Amino acid sequence: MKNYWSIGFFLMCAGLLWIITKPGVDAMPAPAPDSTLESDSPALPPPFVNGIWIASLYNIDFPPRRGMTPAELQAEIDEMAGNCAAWGVTDIFLQVRPHGDVLYASGVFPWSAELNGTEGVPPGGGFDPLAAWVAAAHERGLQLHAWVNPYRLSVINADSLFAGTRSELVVAHDGVYWLDPGNPGTLGVILAGVEELCRDYDVDGIHFDDYFYPGADFNDAGTFRAYGREATPEAWRIDNVNALIAETRAVTAAYGRQFGVSPSGIWANASAVPAGSDTDGRQSLTDQYADSLAWIQNGWVDYIAPQIYWERGHPKADLNVLLDWWQSAVAGTDVKLYIGLAAYKQADPGVKWPEDELTAQQAMCERADGVDGTVWFHYGAARTLR
Repeated sequence: MKNYWSIGFFLMCAGLLWIITKPGVDAMPAPAPDSTLESDSPALPPPFVNGIWIASLYNIDFPPRRGMTPAELQAEIDEMAGNCAAWGVTDIFLQVRPHGDVLYASGVFPWSAELNGTEGVPPGGGFDPLAAWVAAAHERGLQLHAWVNPYRLSVINADSLFAGTRSELVVAHDGVYWLDPGNPGTLGVILAGVEELCRDYDVDGIHFDDYFYPGADFNDAGTFRAYGREATPEAWRIDNVNALIAETRAVTAAYGRQFGVSPSGIWANASAVPAGSDTDGRQSLTDQYADSLAWIQNGWVDYIAPQIYWERGHPKADLNVLLDWWQSAVAGTDVKLYIGLAAYKQADPGVKWPEDELTAQQAMCERADGVDGTVWFHYGAARTLR
């Protein structure tokens, strides 16, 4: 199968190298120093980001199963990083905190159950999966972003060391334990986790996914009575998430790291909020209280990576409509726009996407003004498509 990602840049570079080194072609003399050359020459556009999400939740991608030895984990990391480099990936978004547990040595959260089946149990021999991933990515010229799920902790019927020790911060919702965004202690815990990632690991960035409030029926009435002050519950929830985004940006900036979020592809429907898109789907603004438009306008993120997981011409969420909306959202700002694409749908024969759908979406993004990259979900789907 063809490589879906852009190869034009690499072919161009290869052609230039052949011309320069071709036998019989005289080397051009070096130009005389010119102090005005640098300022007069137009800046080259930044390279297009070809990103991929590598999910650890439920062993979707890494680790592929529980109970792997350090040697097996290292071999898996080397193979996956090598594949990413071969596919033309530039940025890996590795899920390092799928629940209230992590894939690295942390003083805030316990070791993830996705490693050995039991939360709090580290890999043997002092092996640190995140450190190994950072090294493997950087050796291949790839960037490694630490992907964190900010609020979700664990399913209720599973052991959760963090939920057990910090129960004052925890709310049960629809079979899952969540950190309560309205409790000030929650913000401190998440920021402590972000800071240790920036301080202890040479990650290139911190990345949040789309799990903020799990729904409008979240049971935080007591927290609102304690901390809501004069706001409405809806505005208060939005403010809580905004504070998380703004404070996280302050921490990552202090360490020189990138910070971005991948919200749901629909900020709001125009039928409900005039500034929204011409769509009819779940709204991240009113269902998850994630005001990504405010994050962009206030410069609280370095990039935004909306998950536009619908096909071209979808009757309720047309990719063309959403792409235009997000291009307008970042226009005139310094926030980069990466489009999250549903490679998993192309890889699933049950979805019945046209054979060229993902290829066409990728090409559309590469041509679109103001789009700085794409991120595919997820590694396993990309491997299937290869």
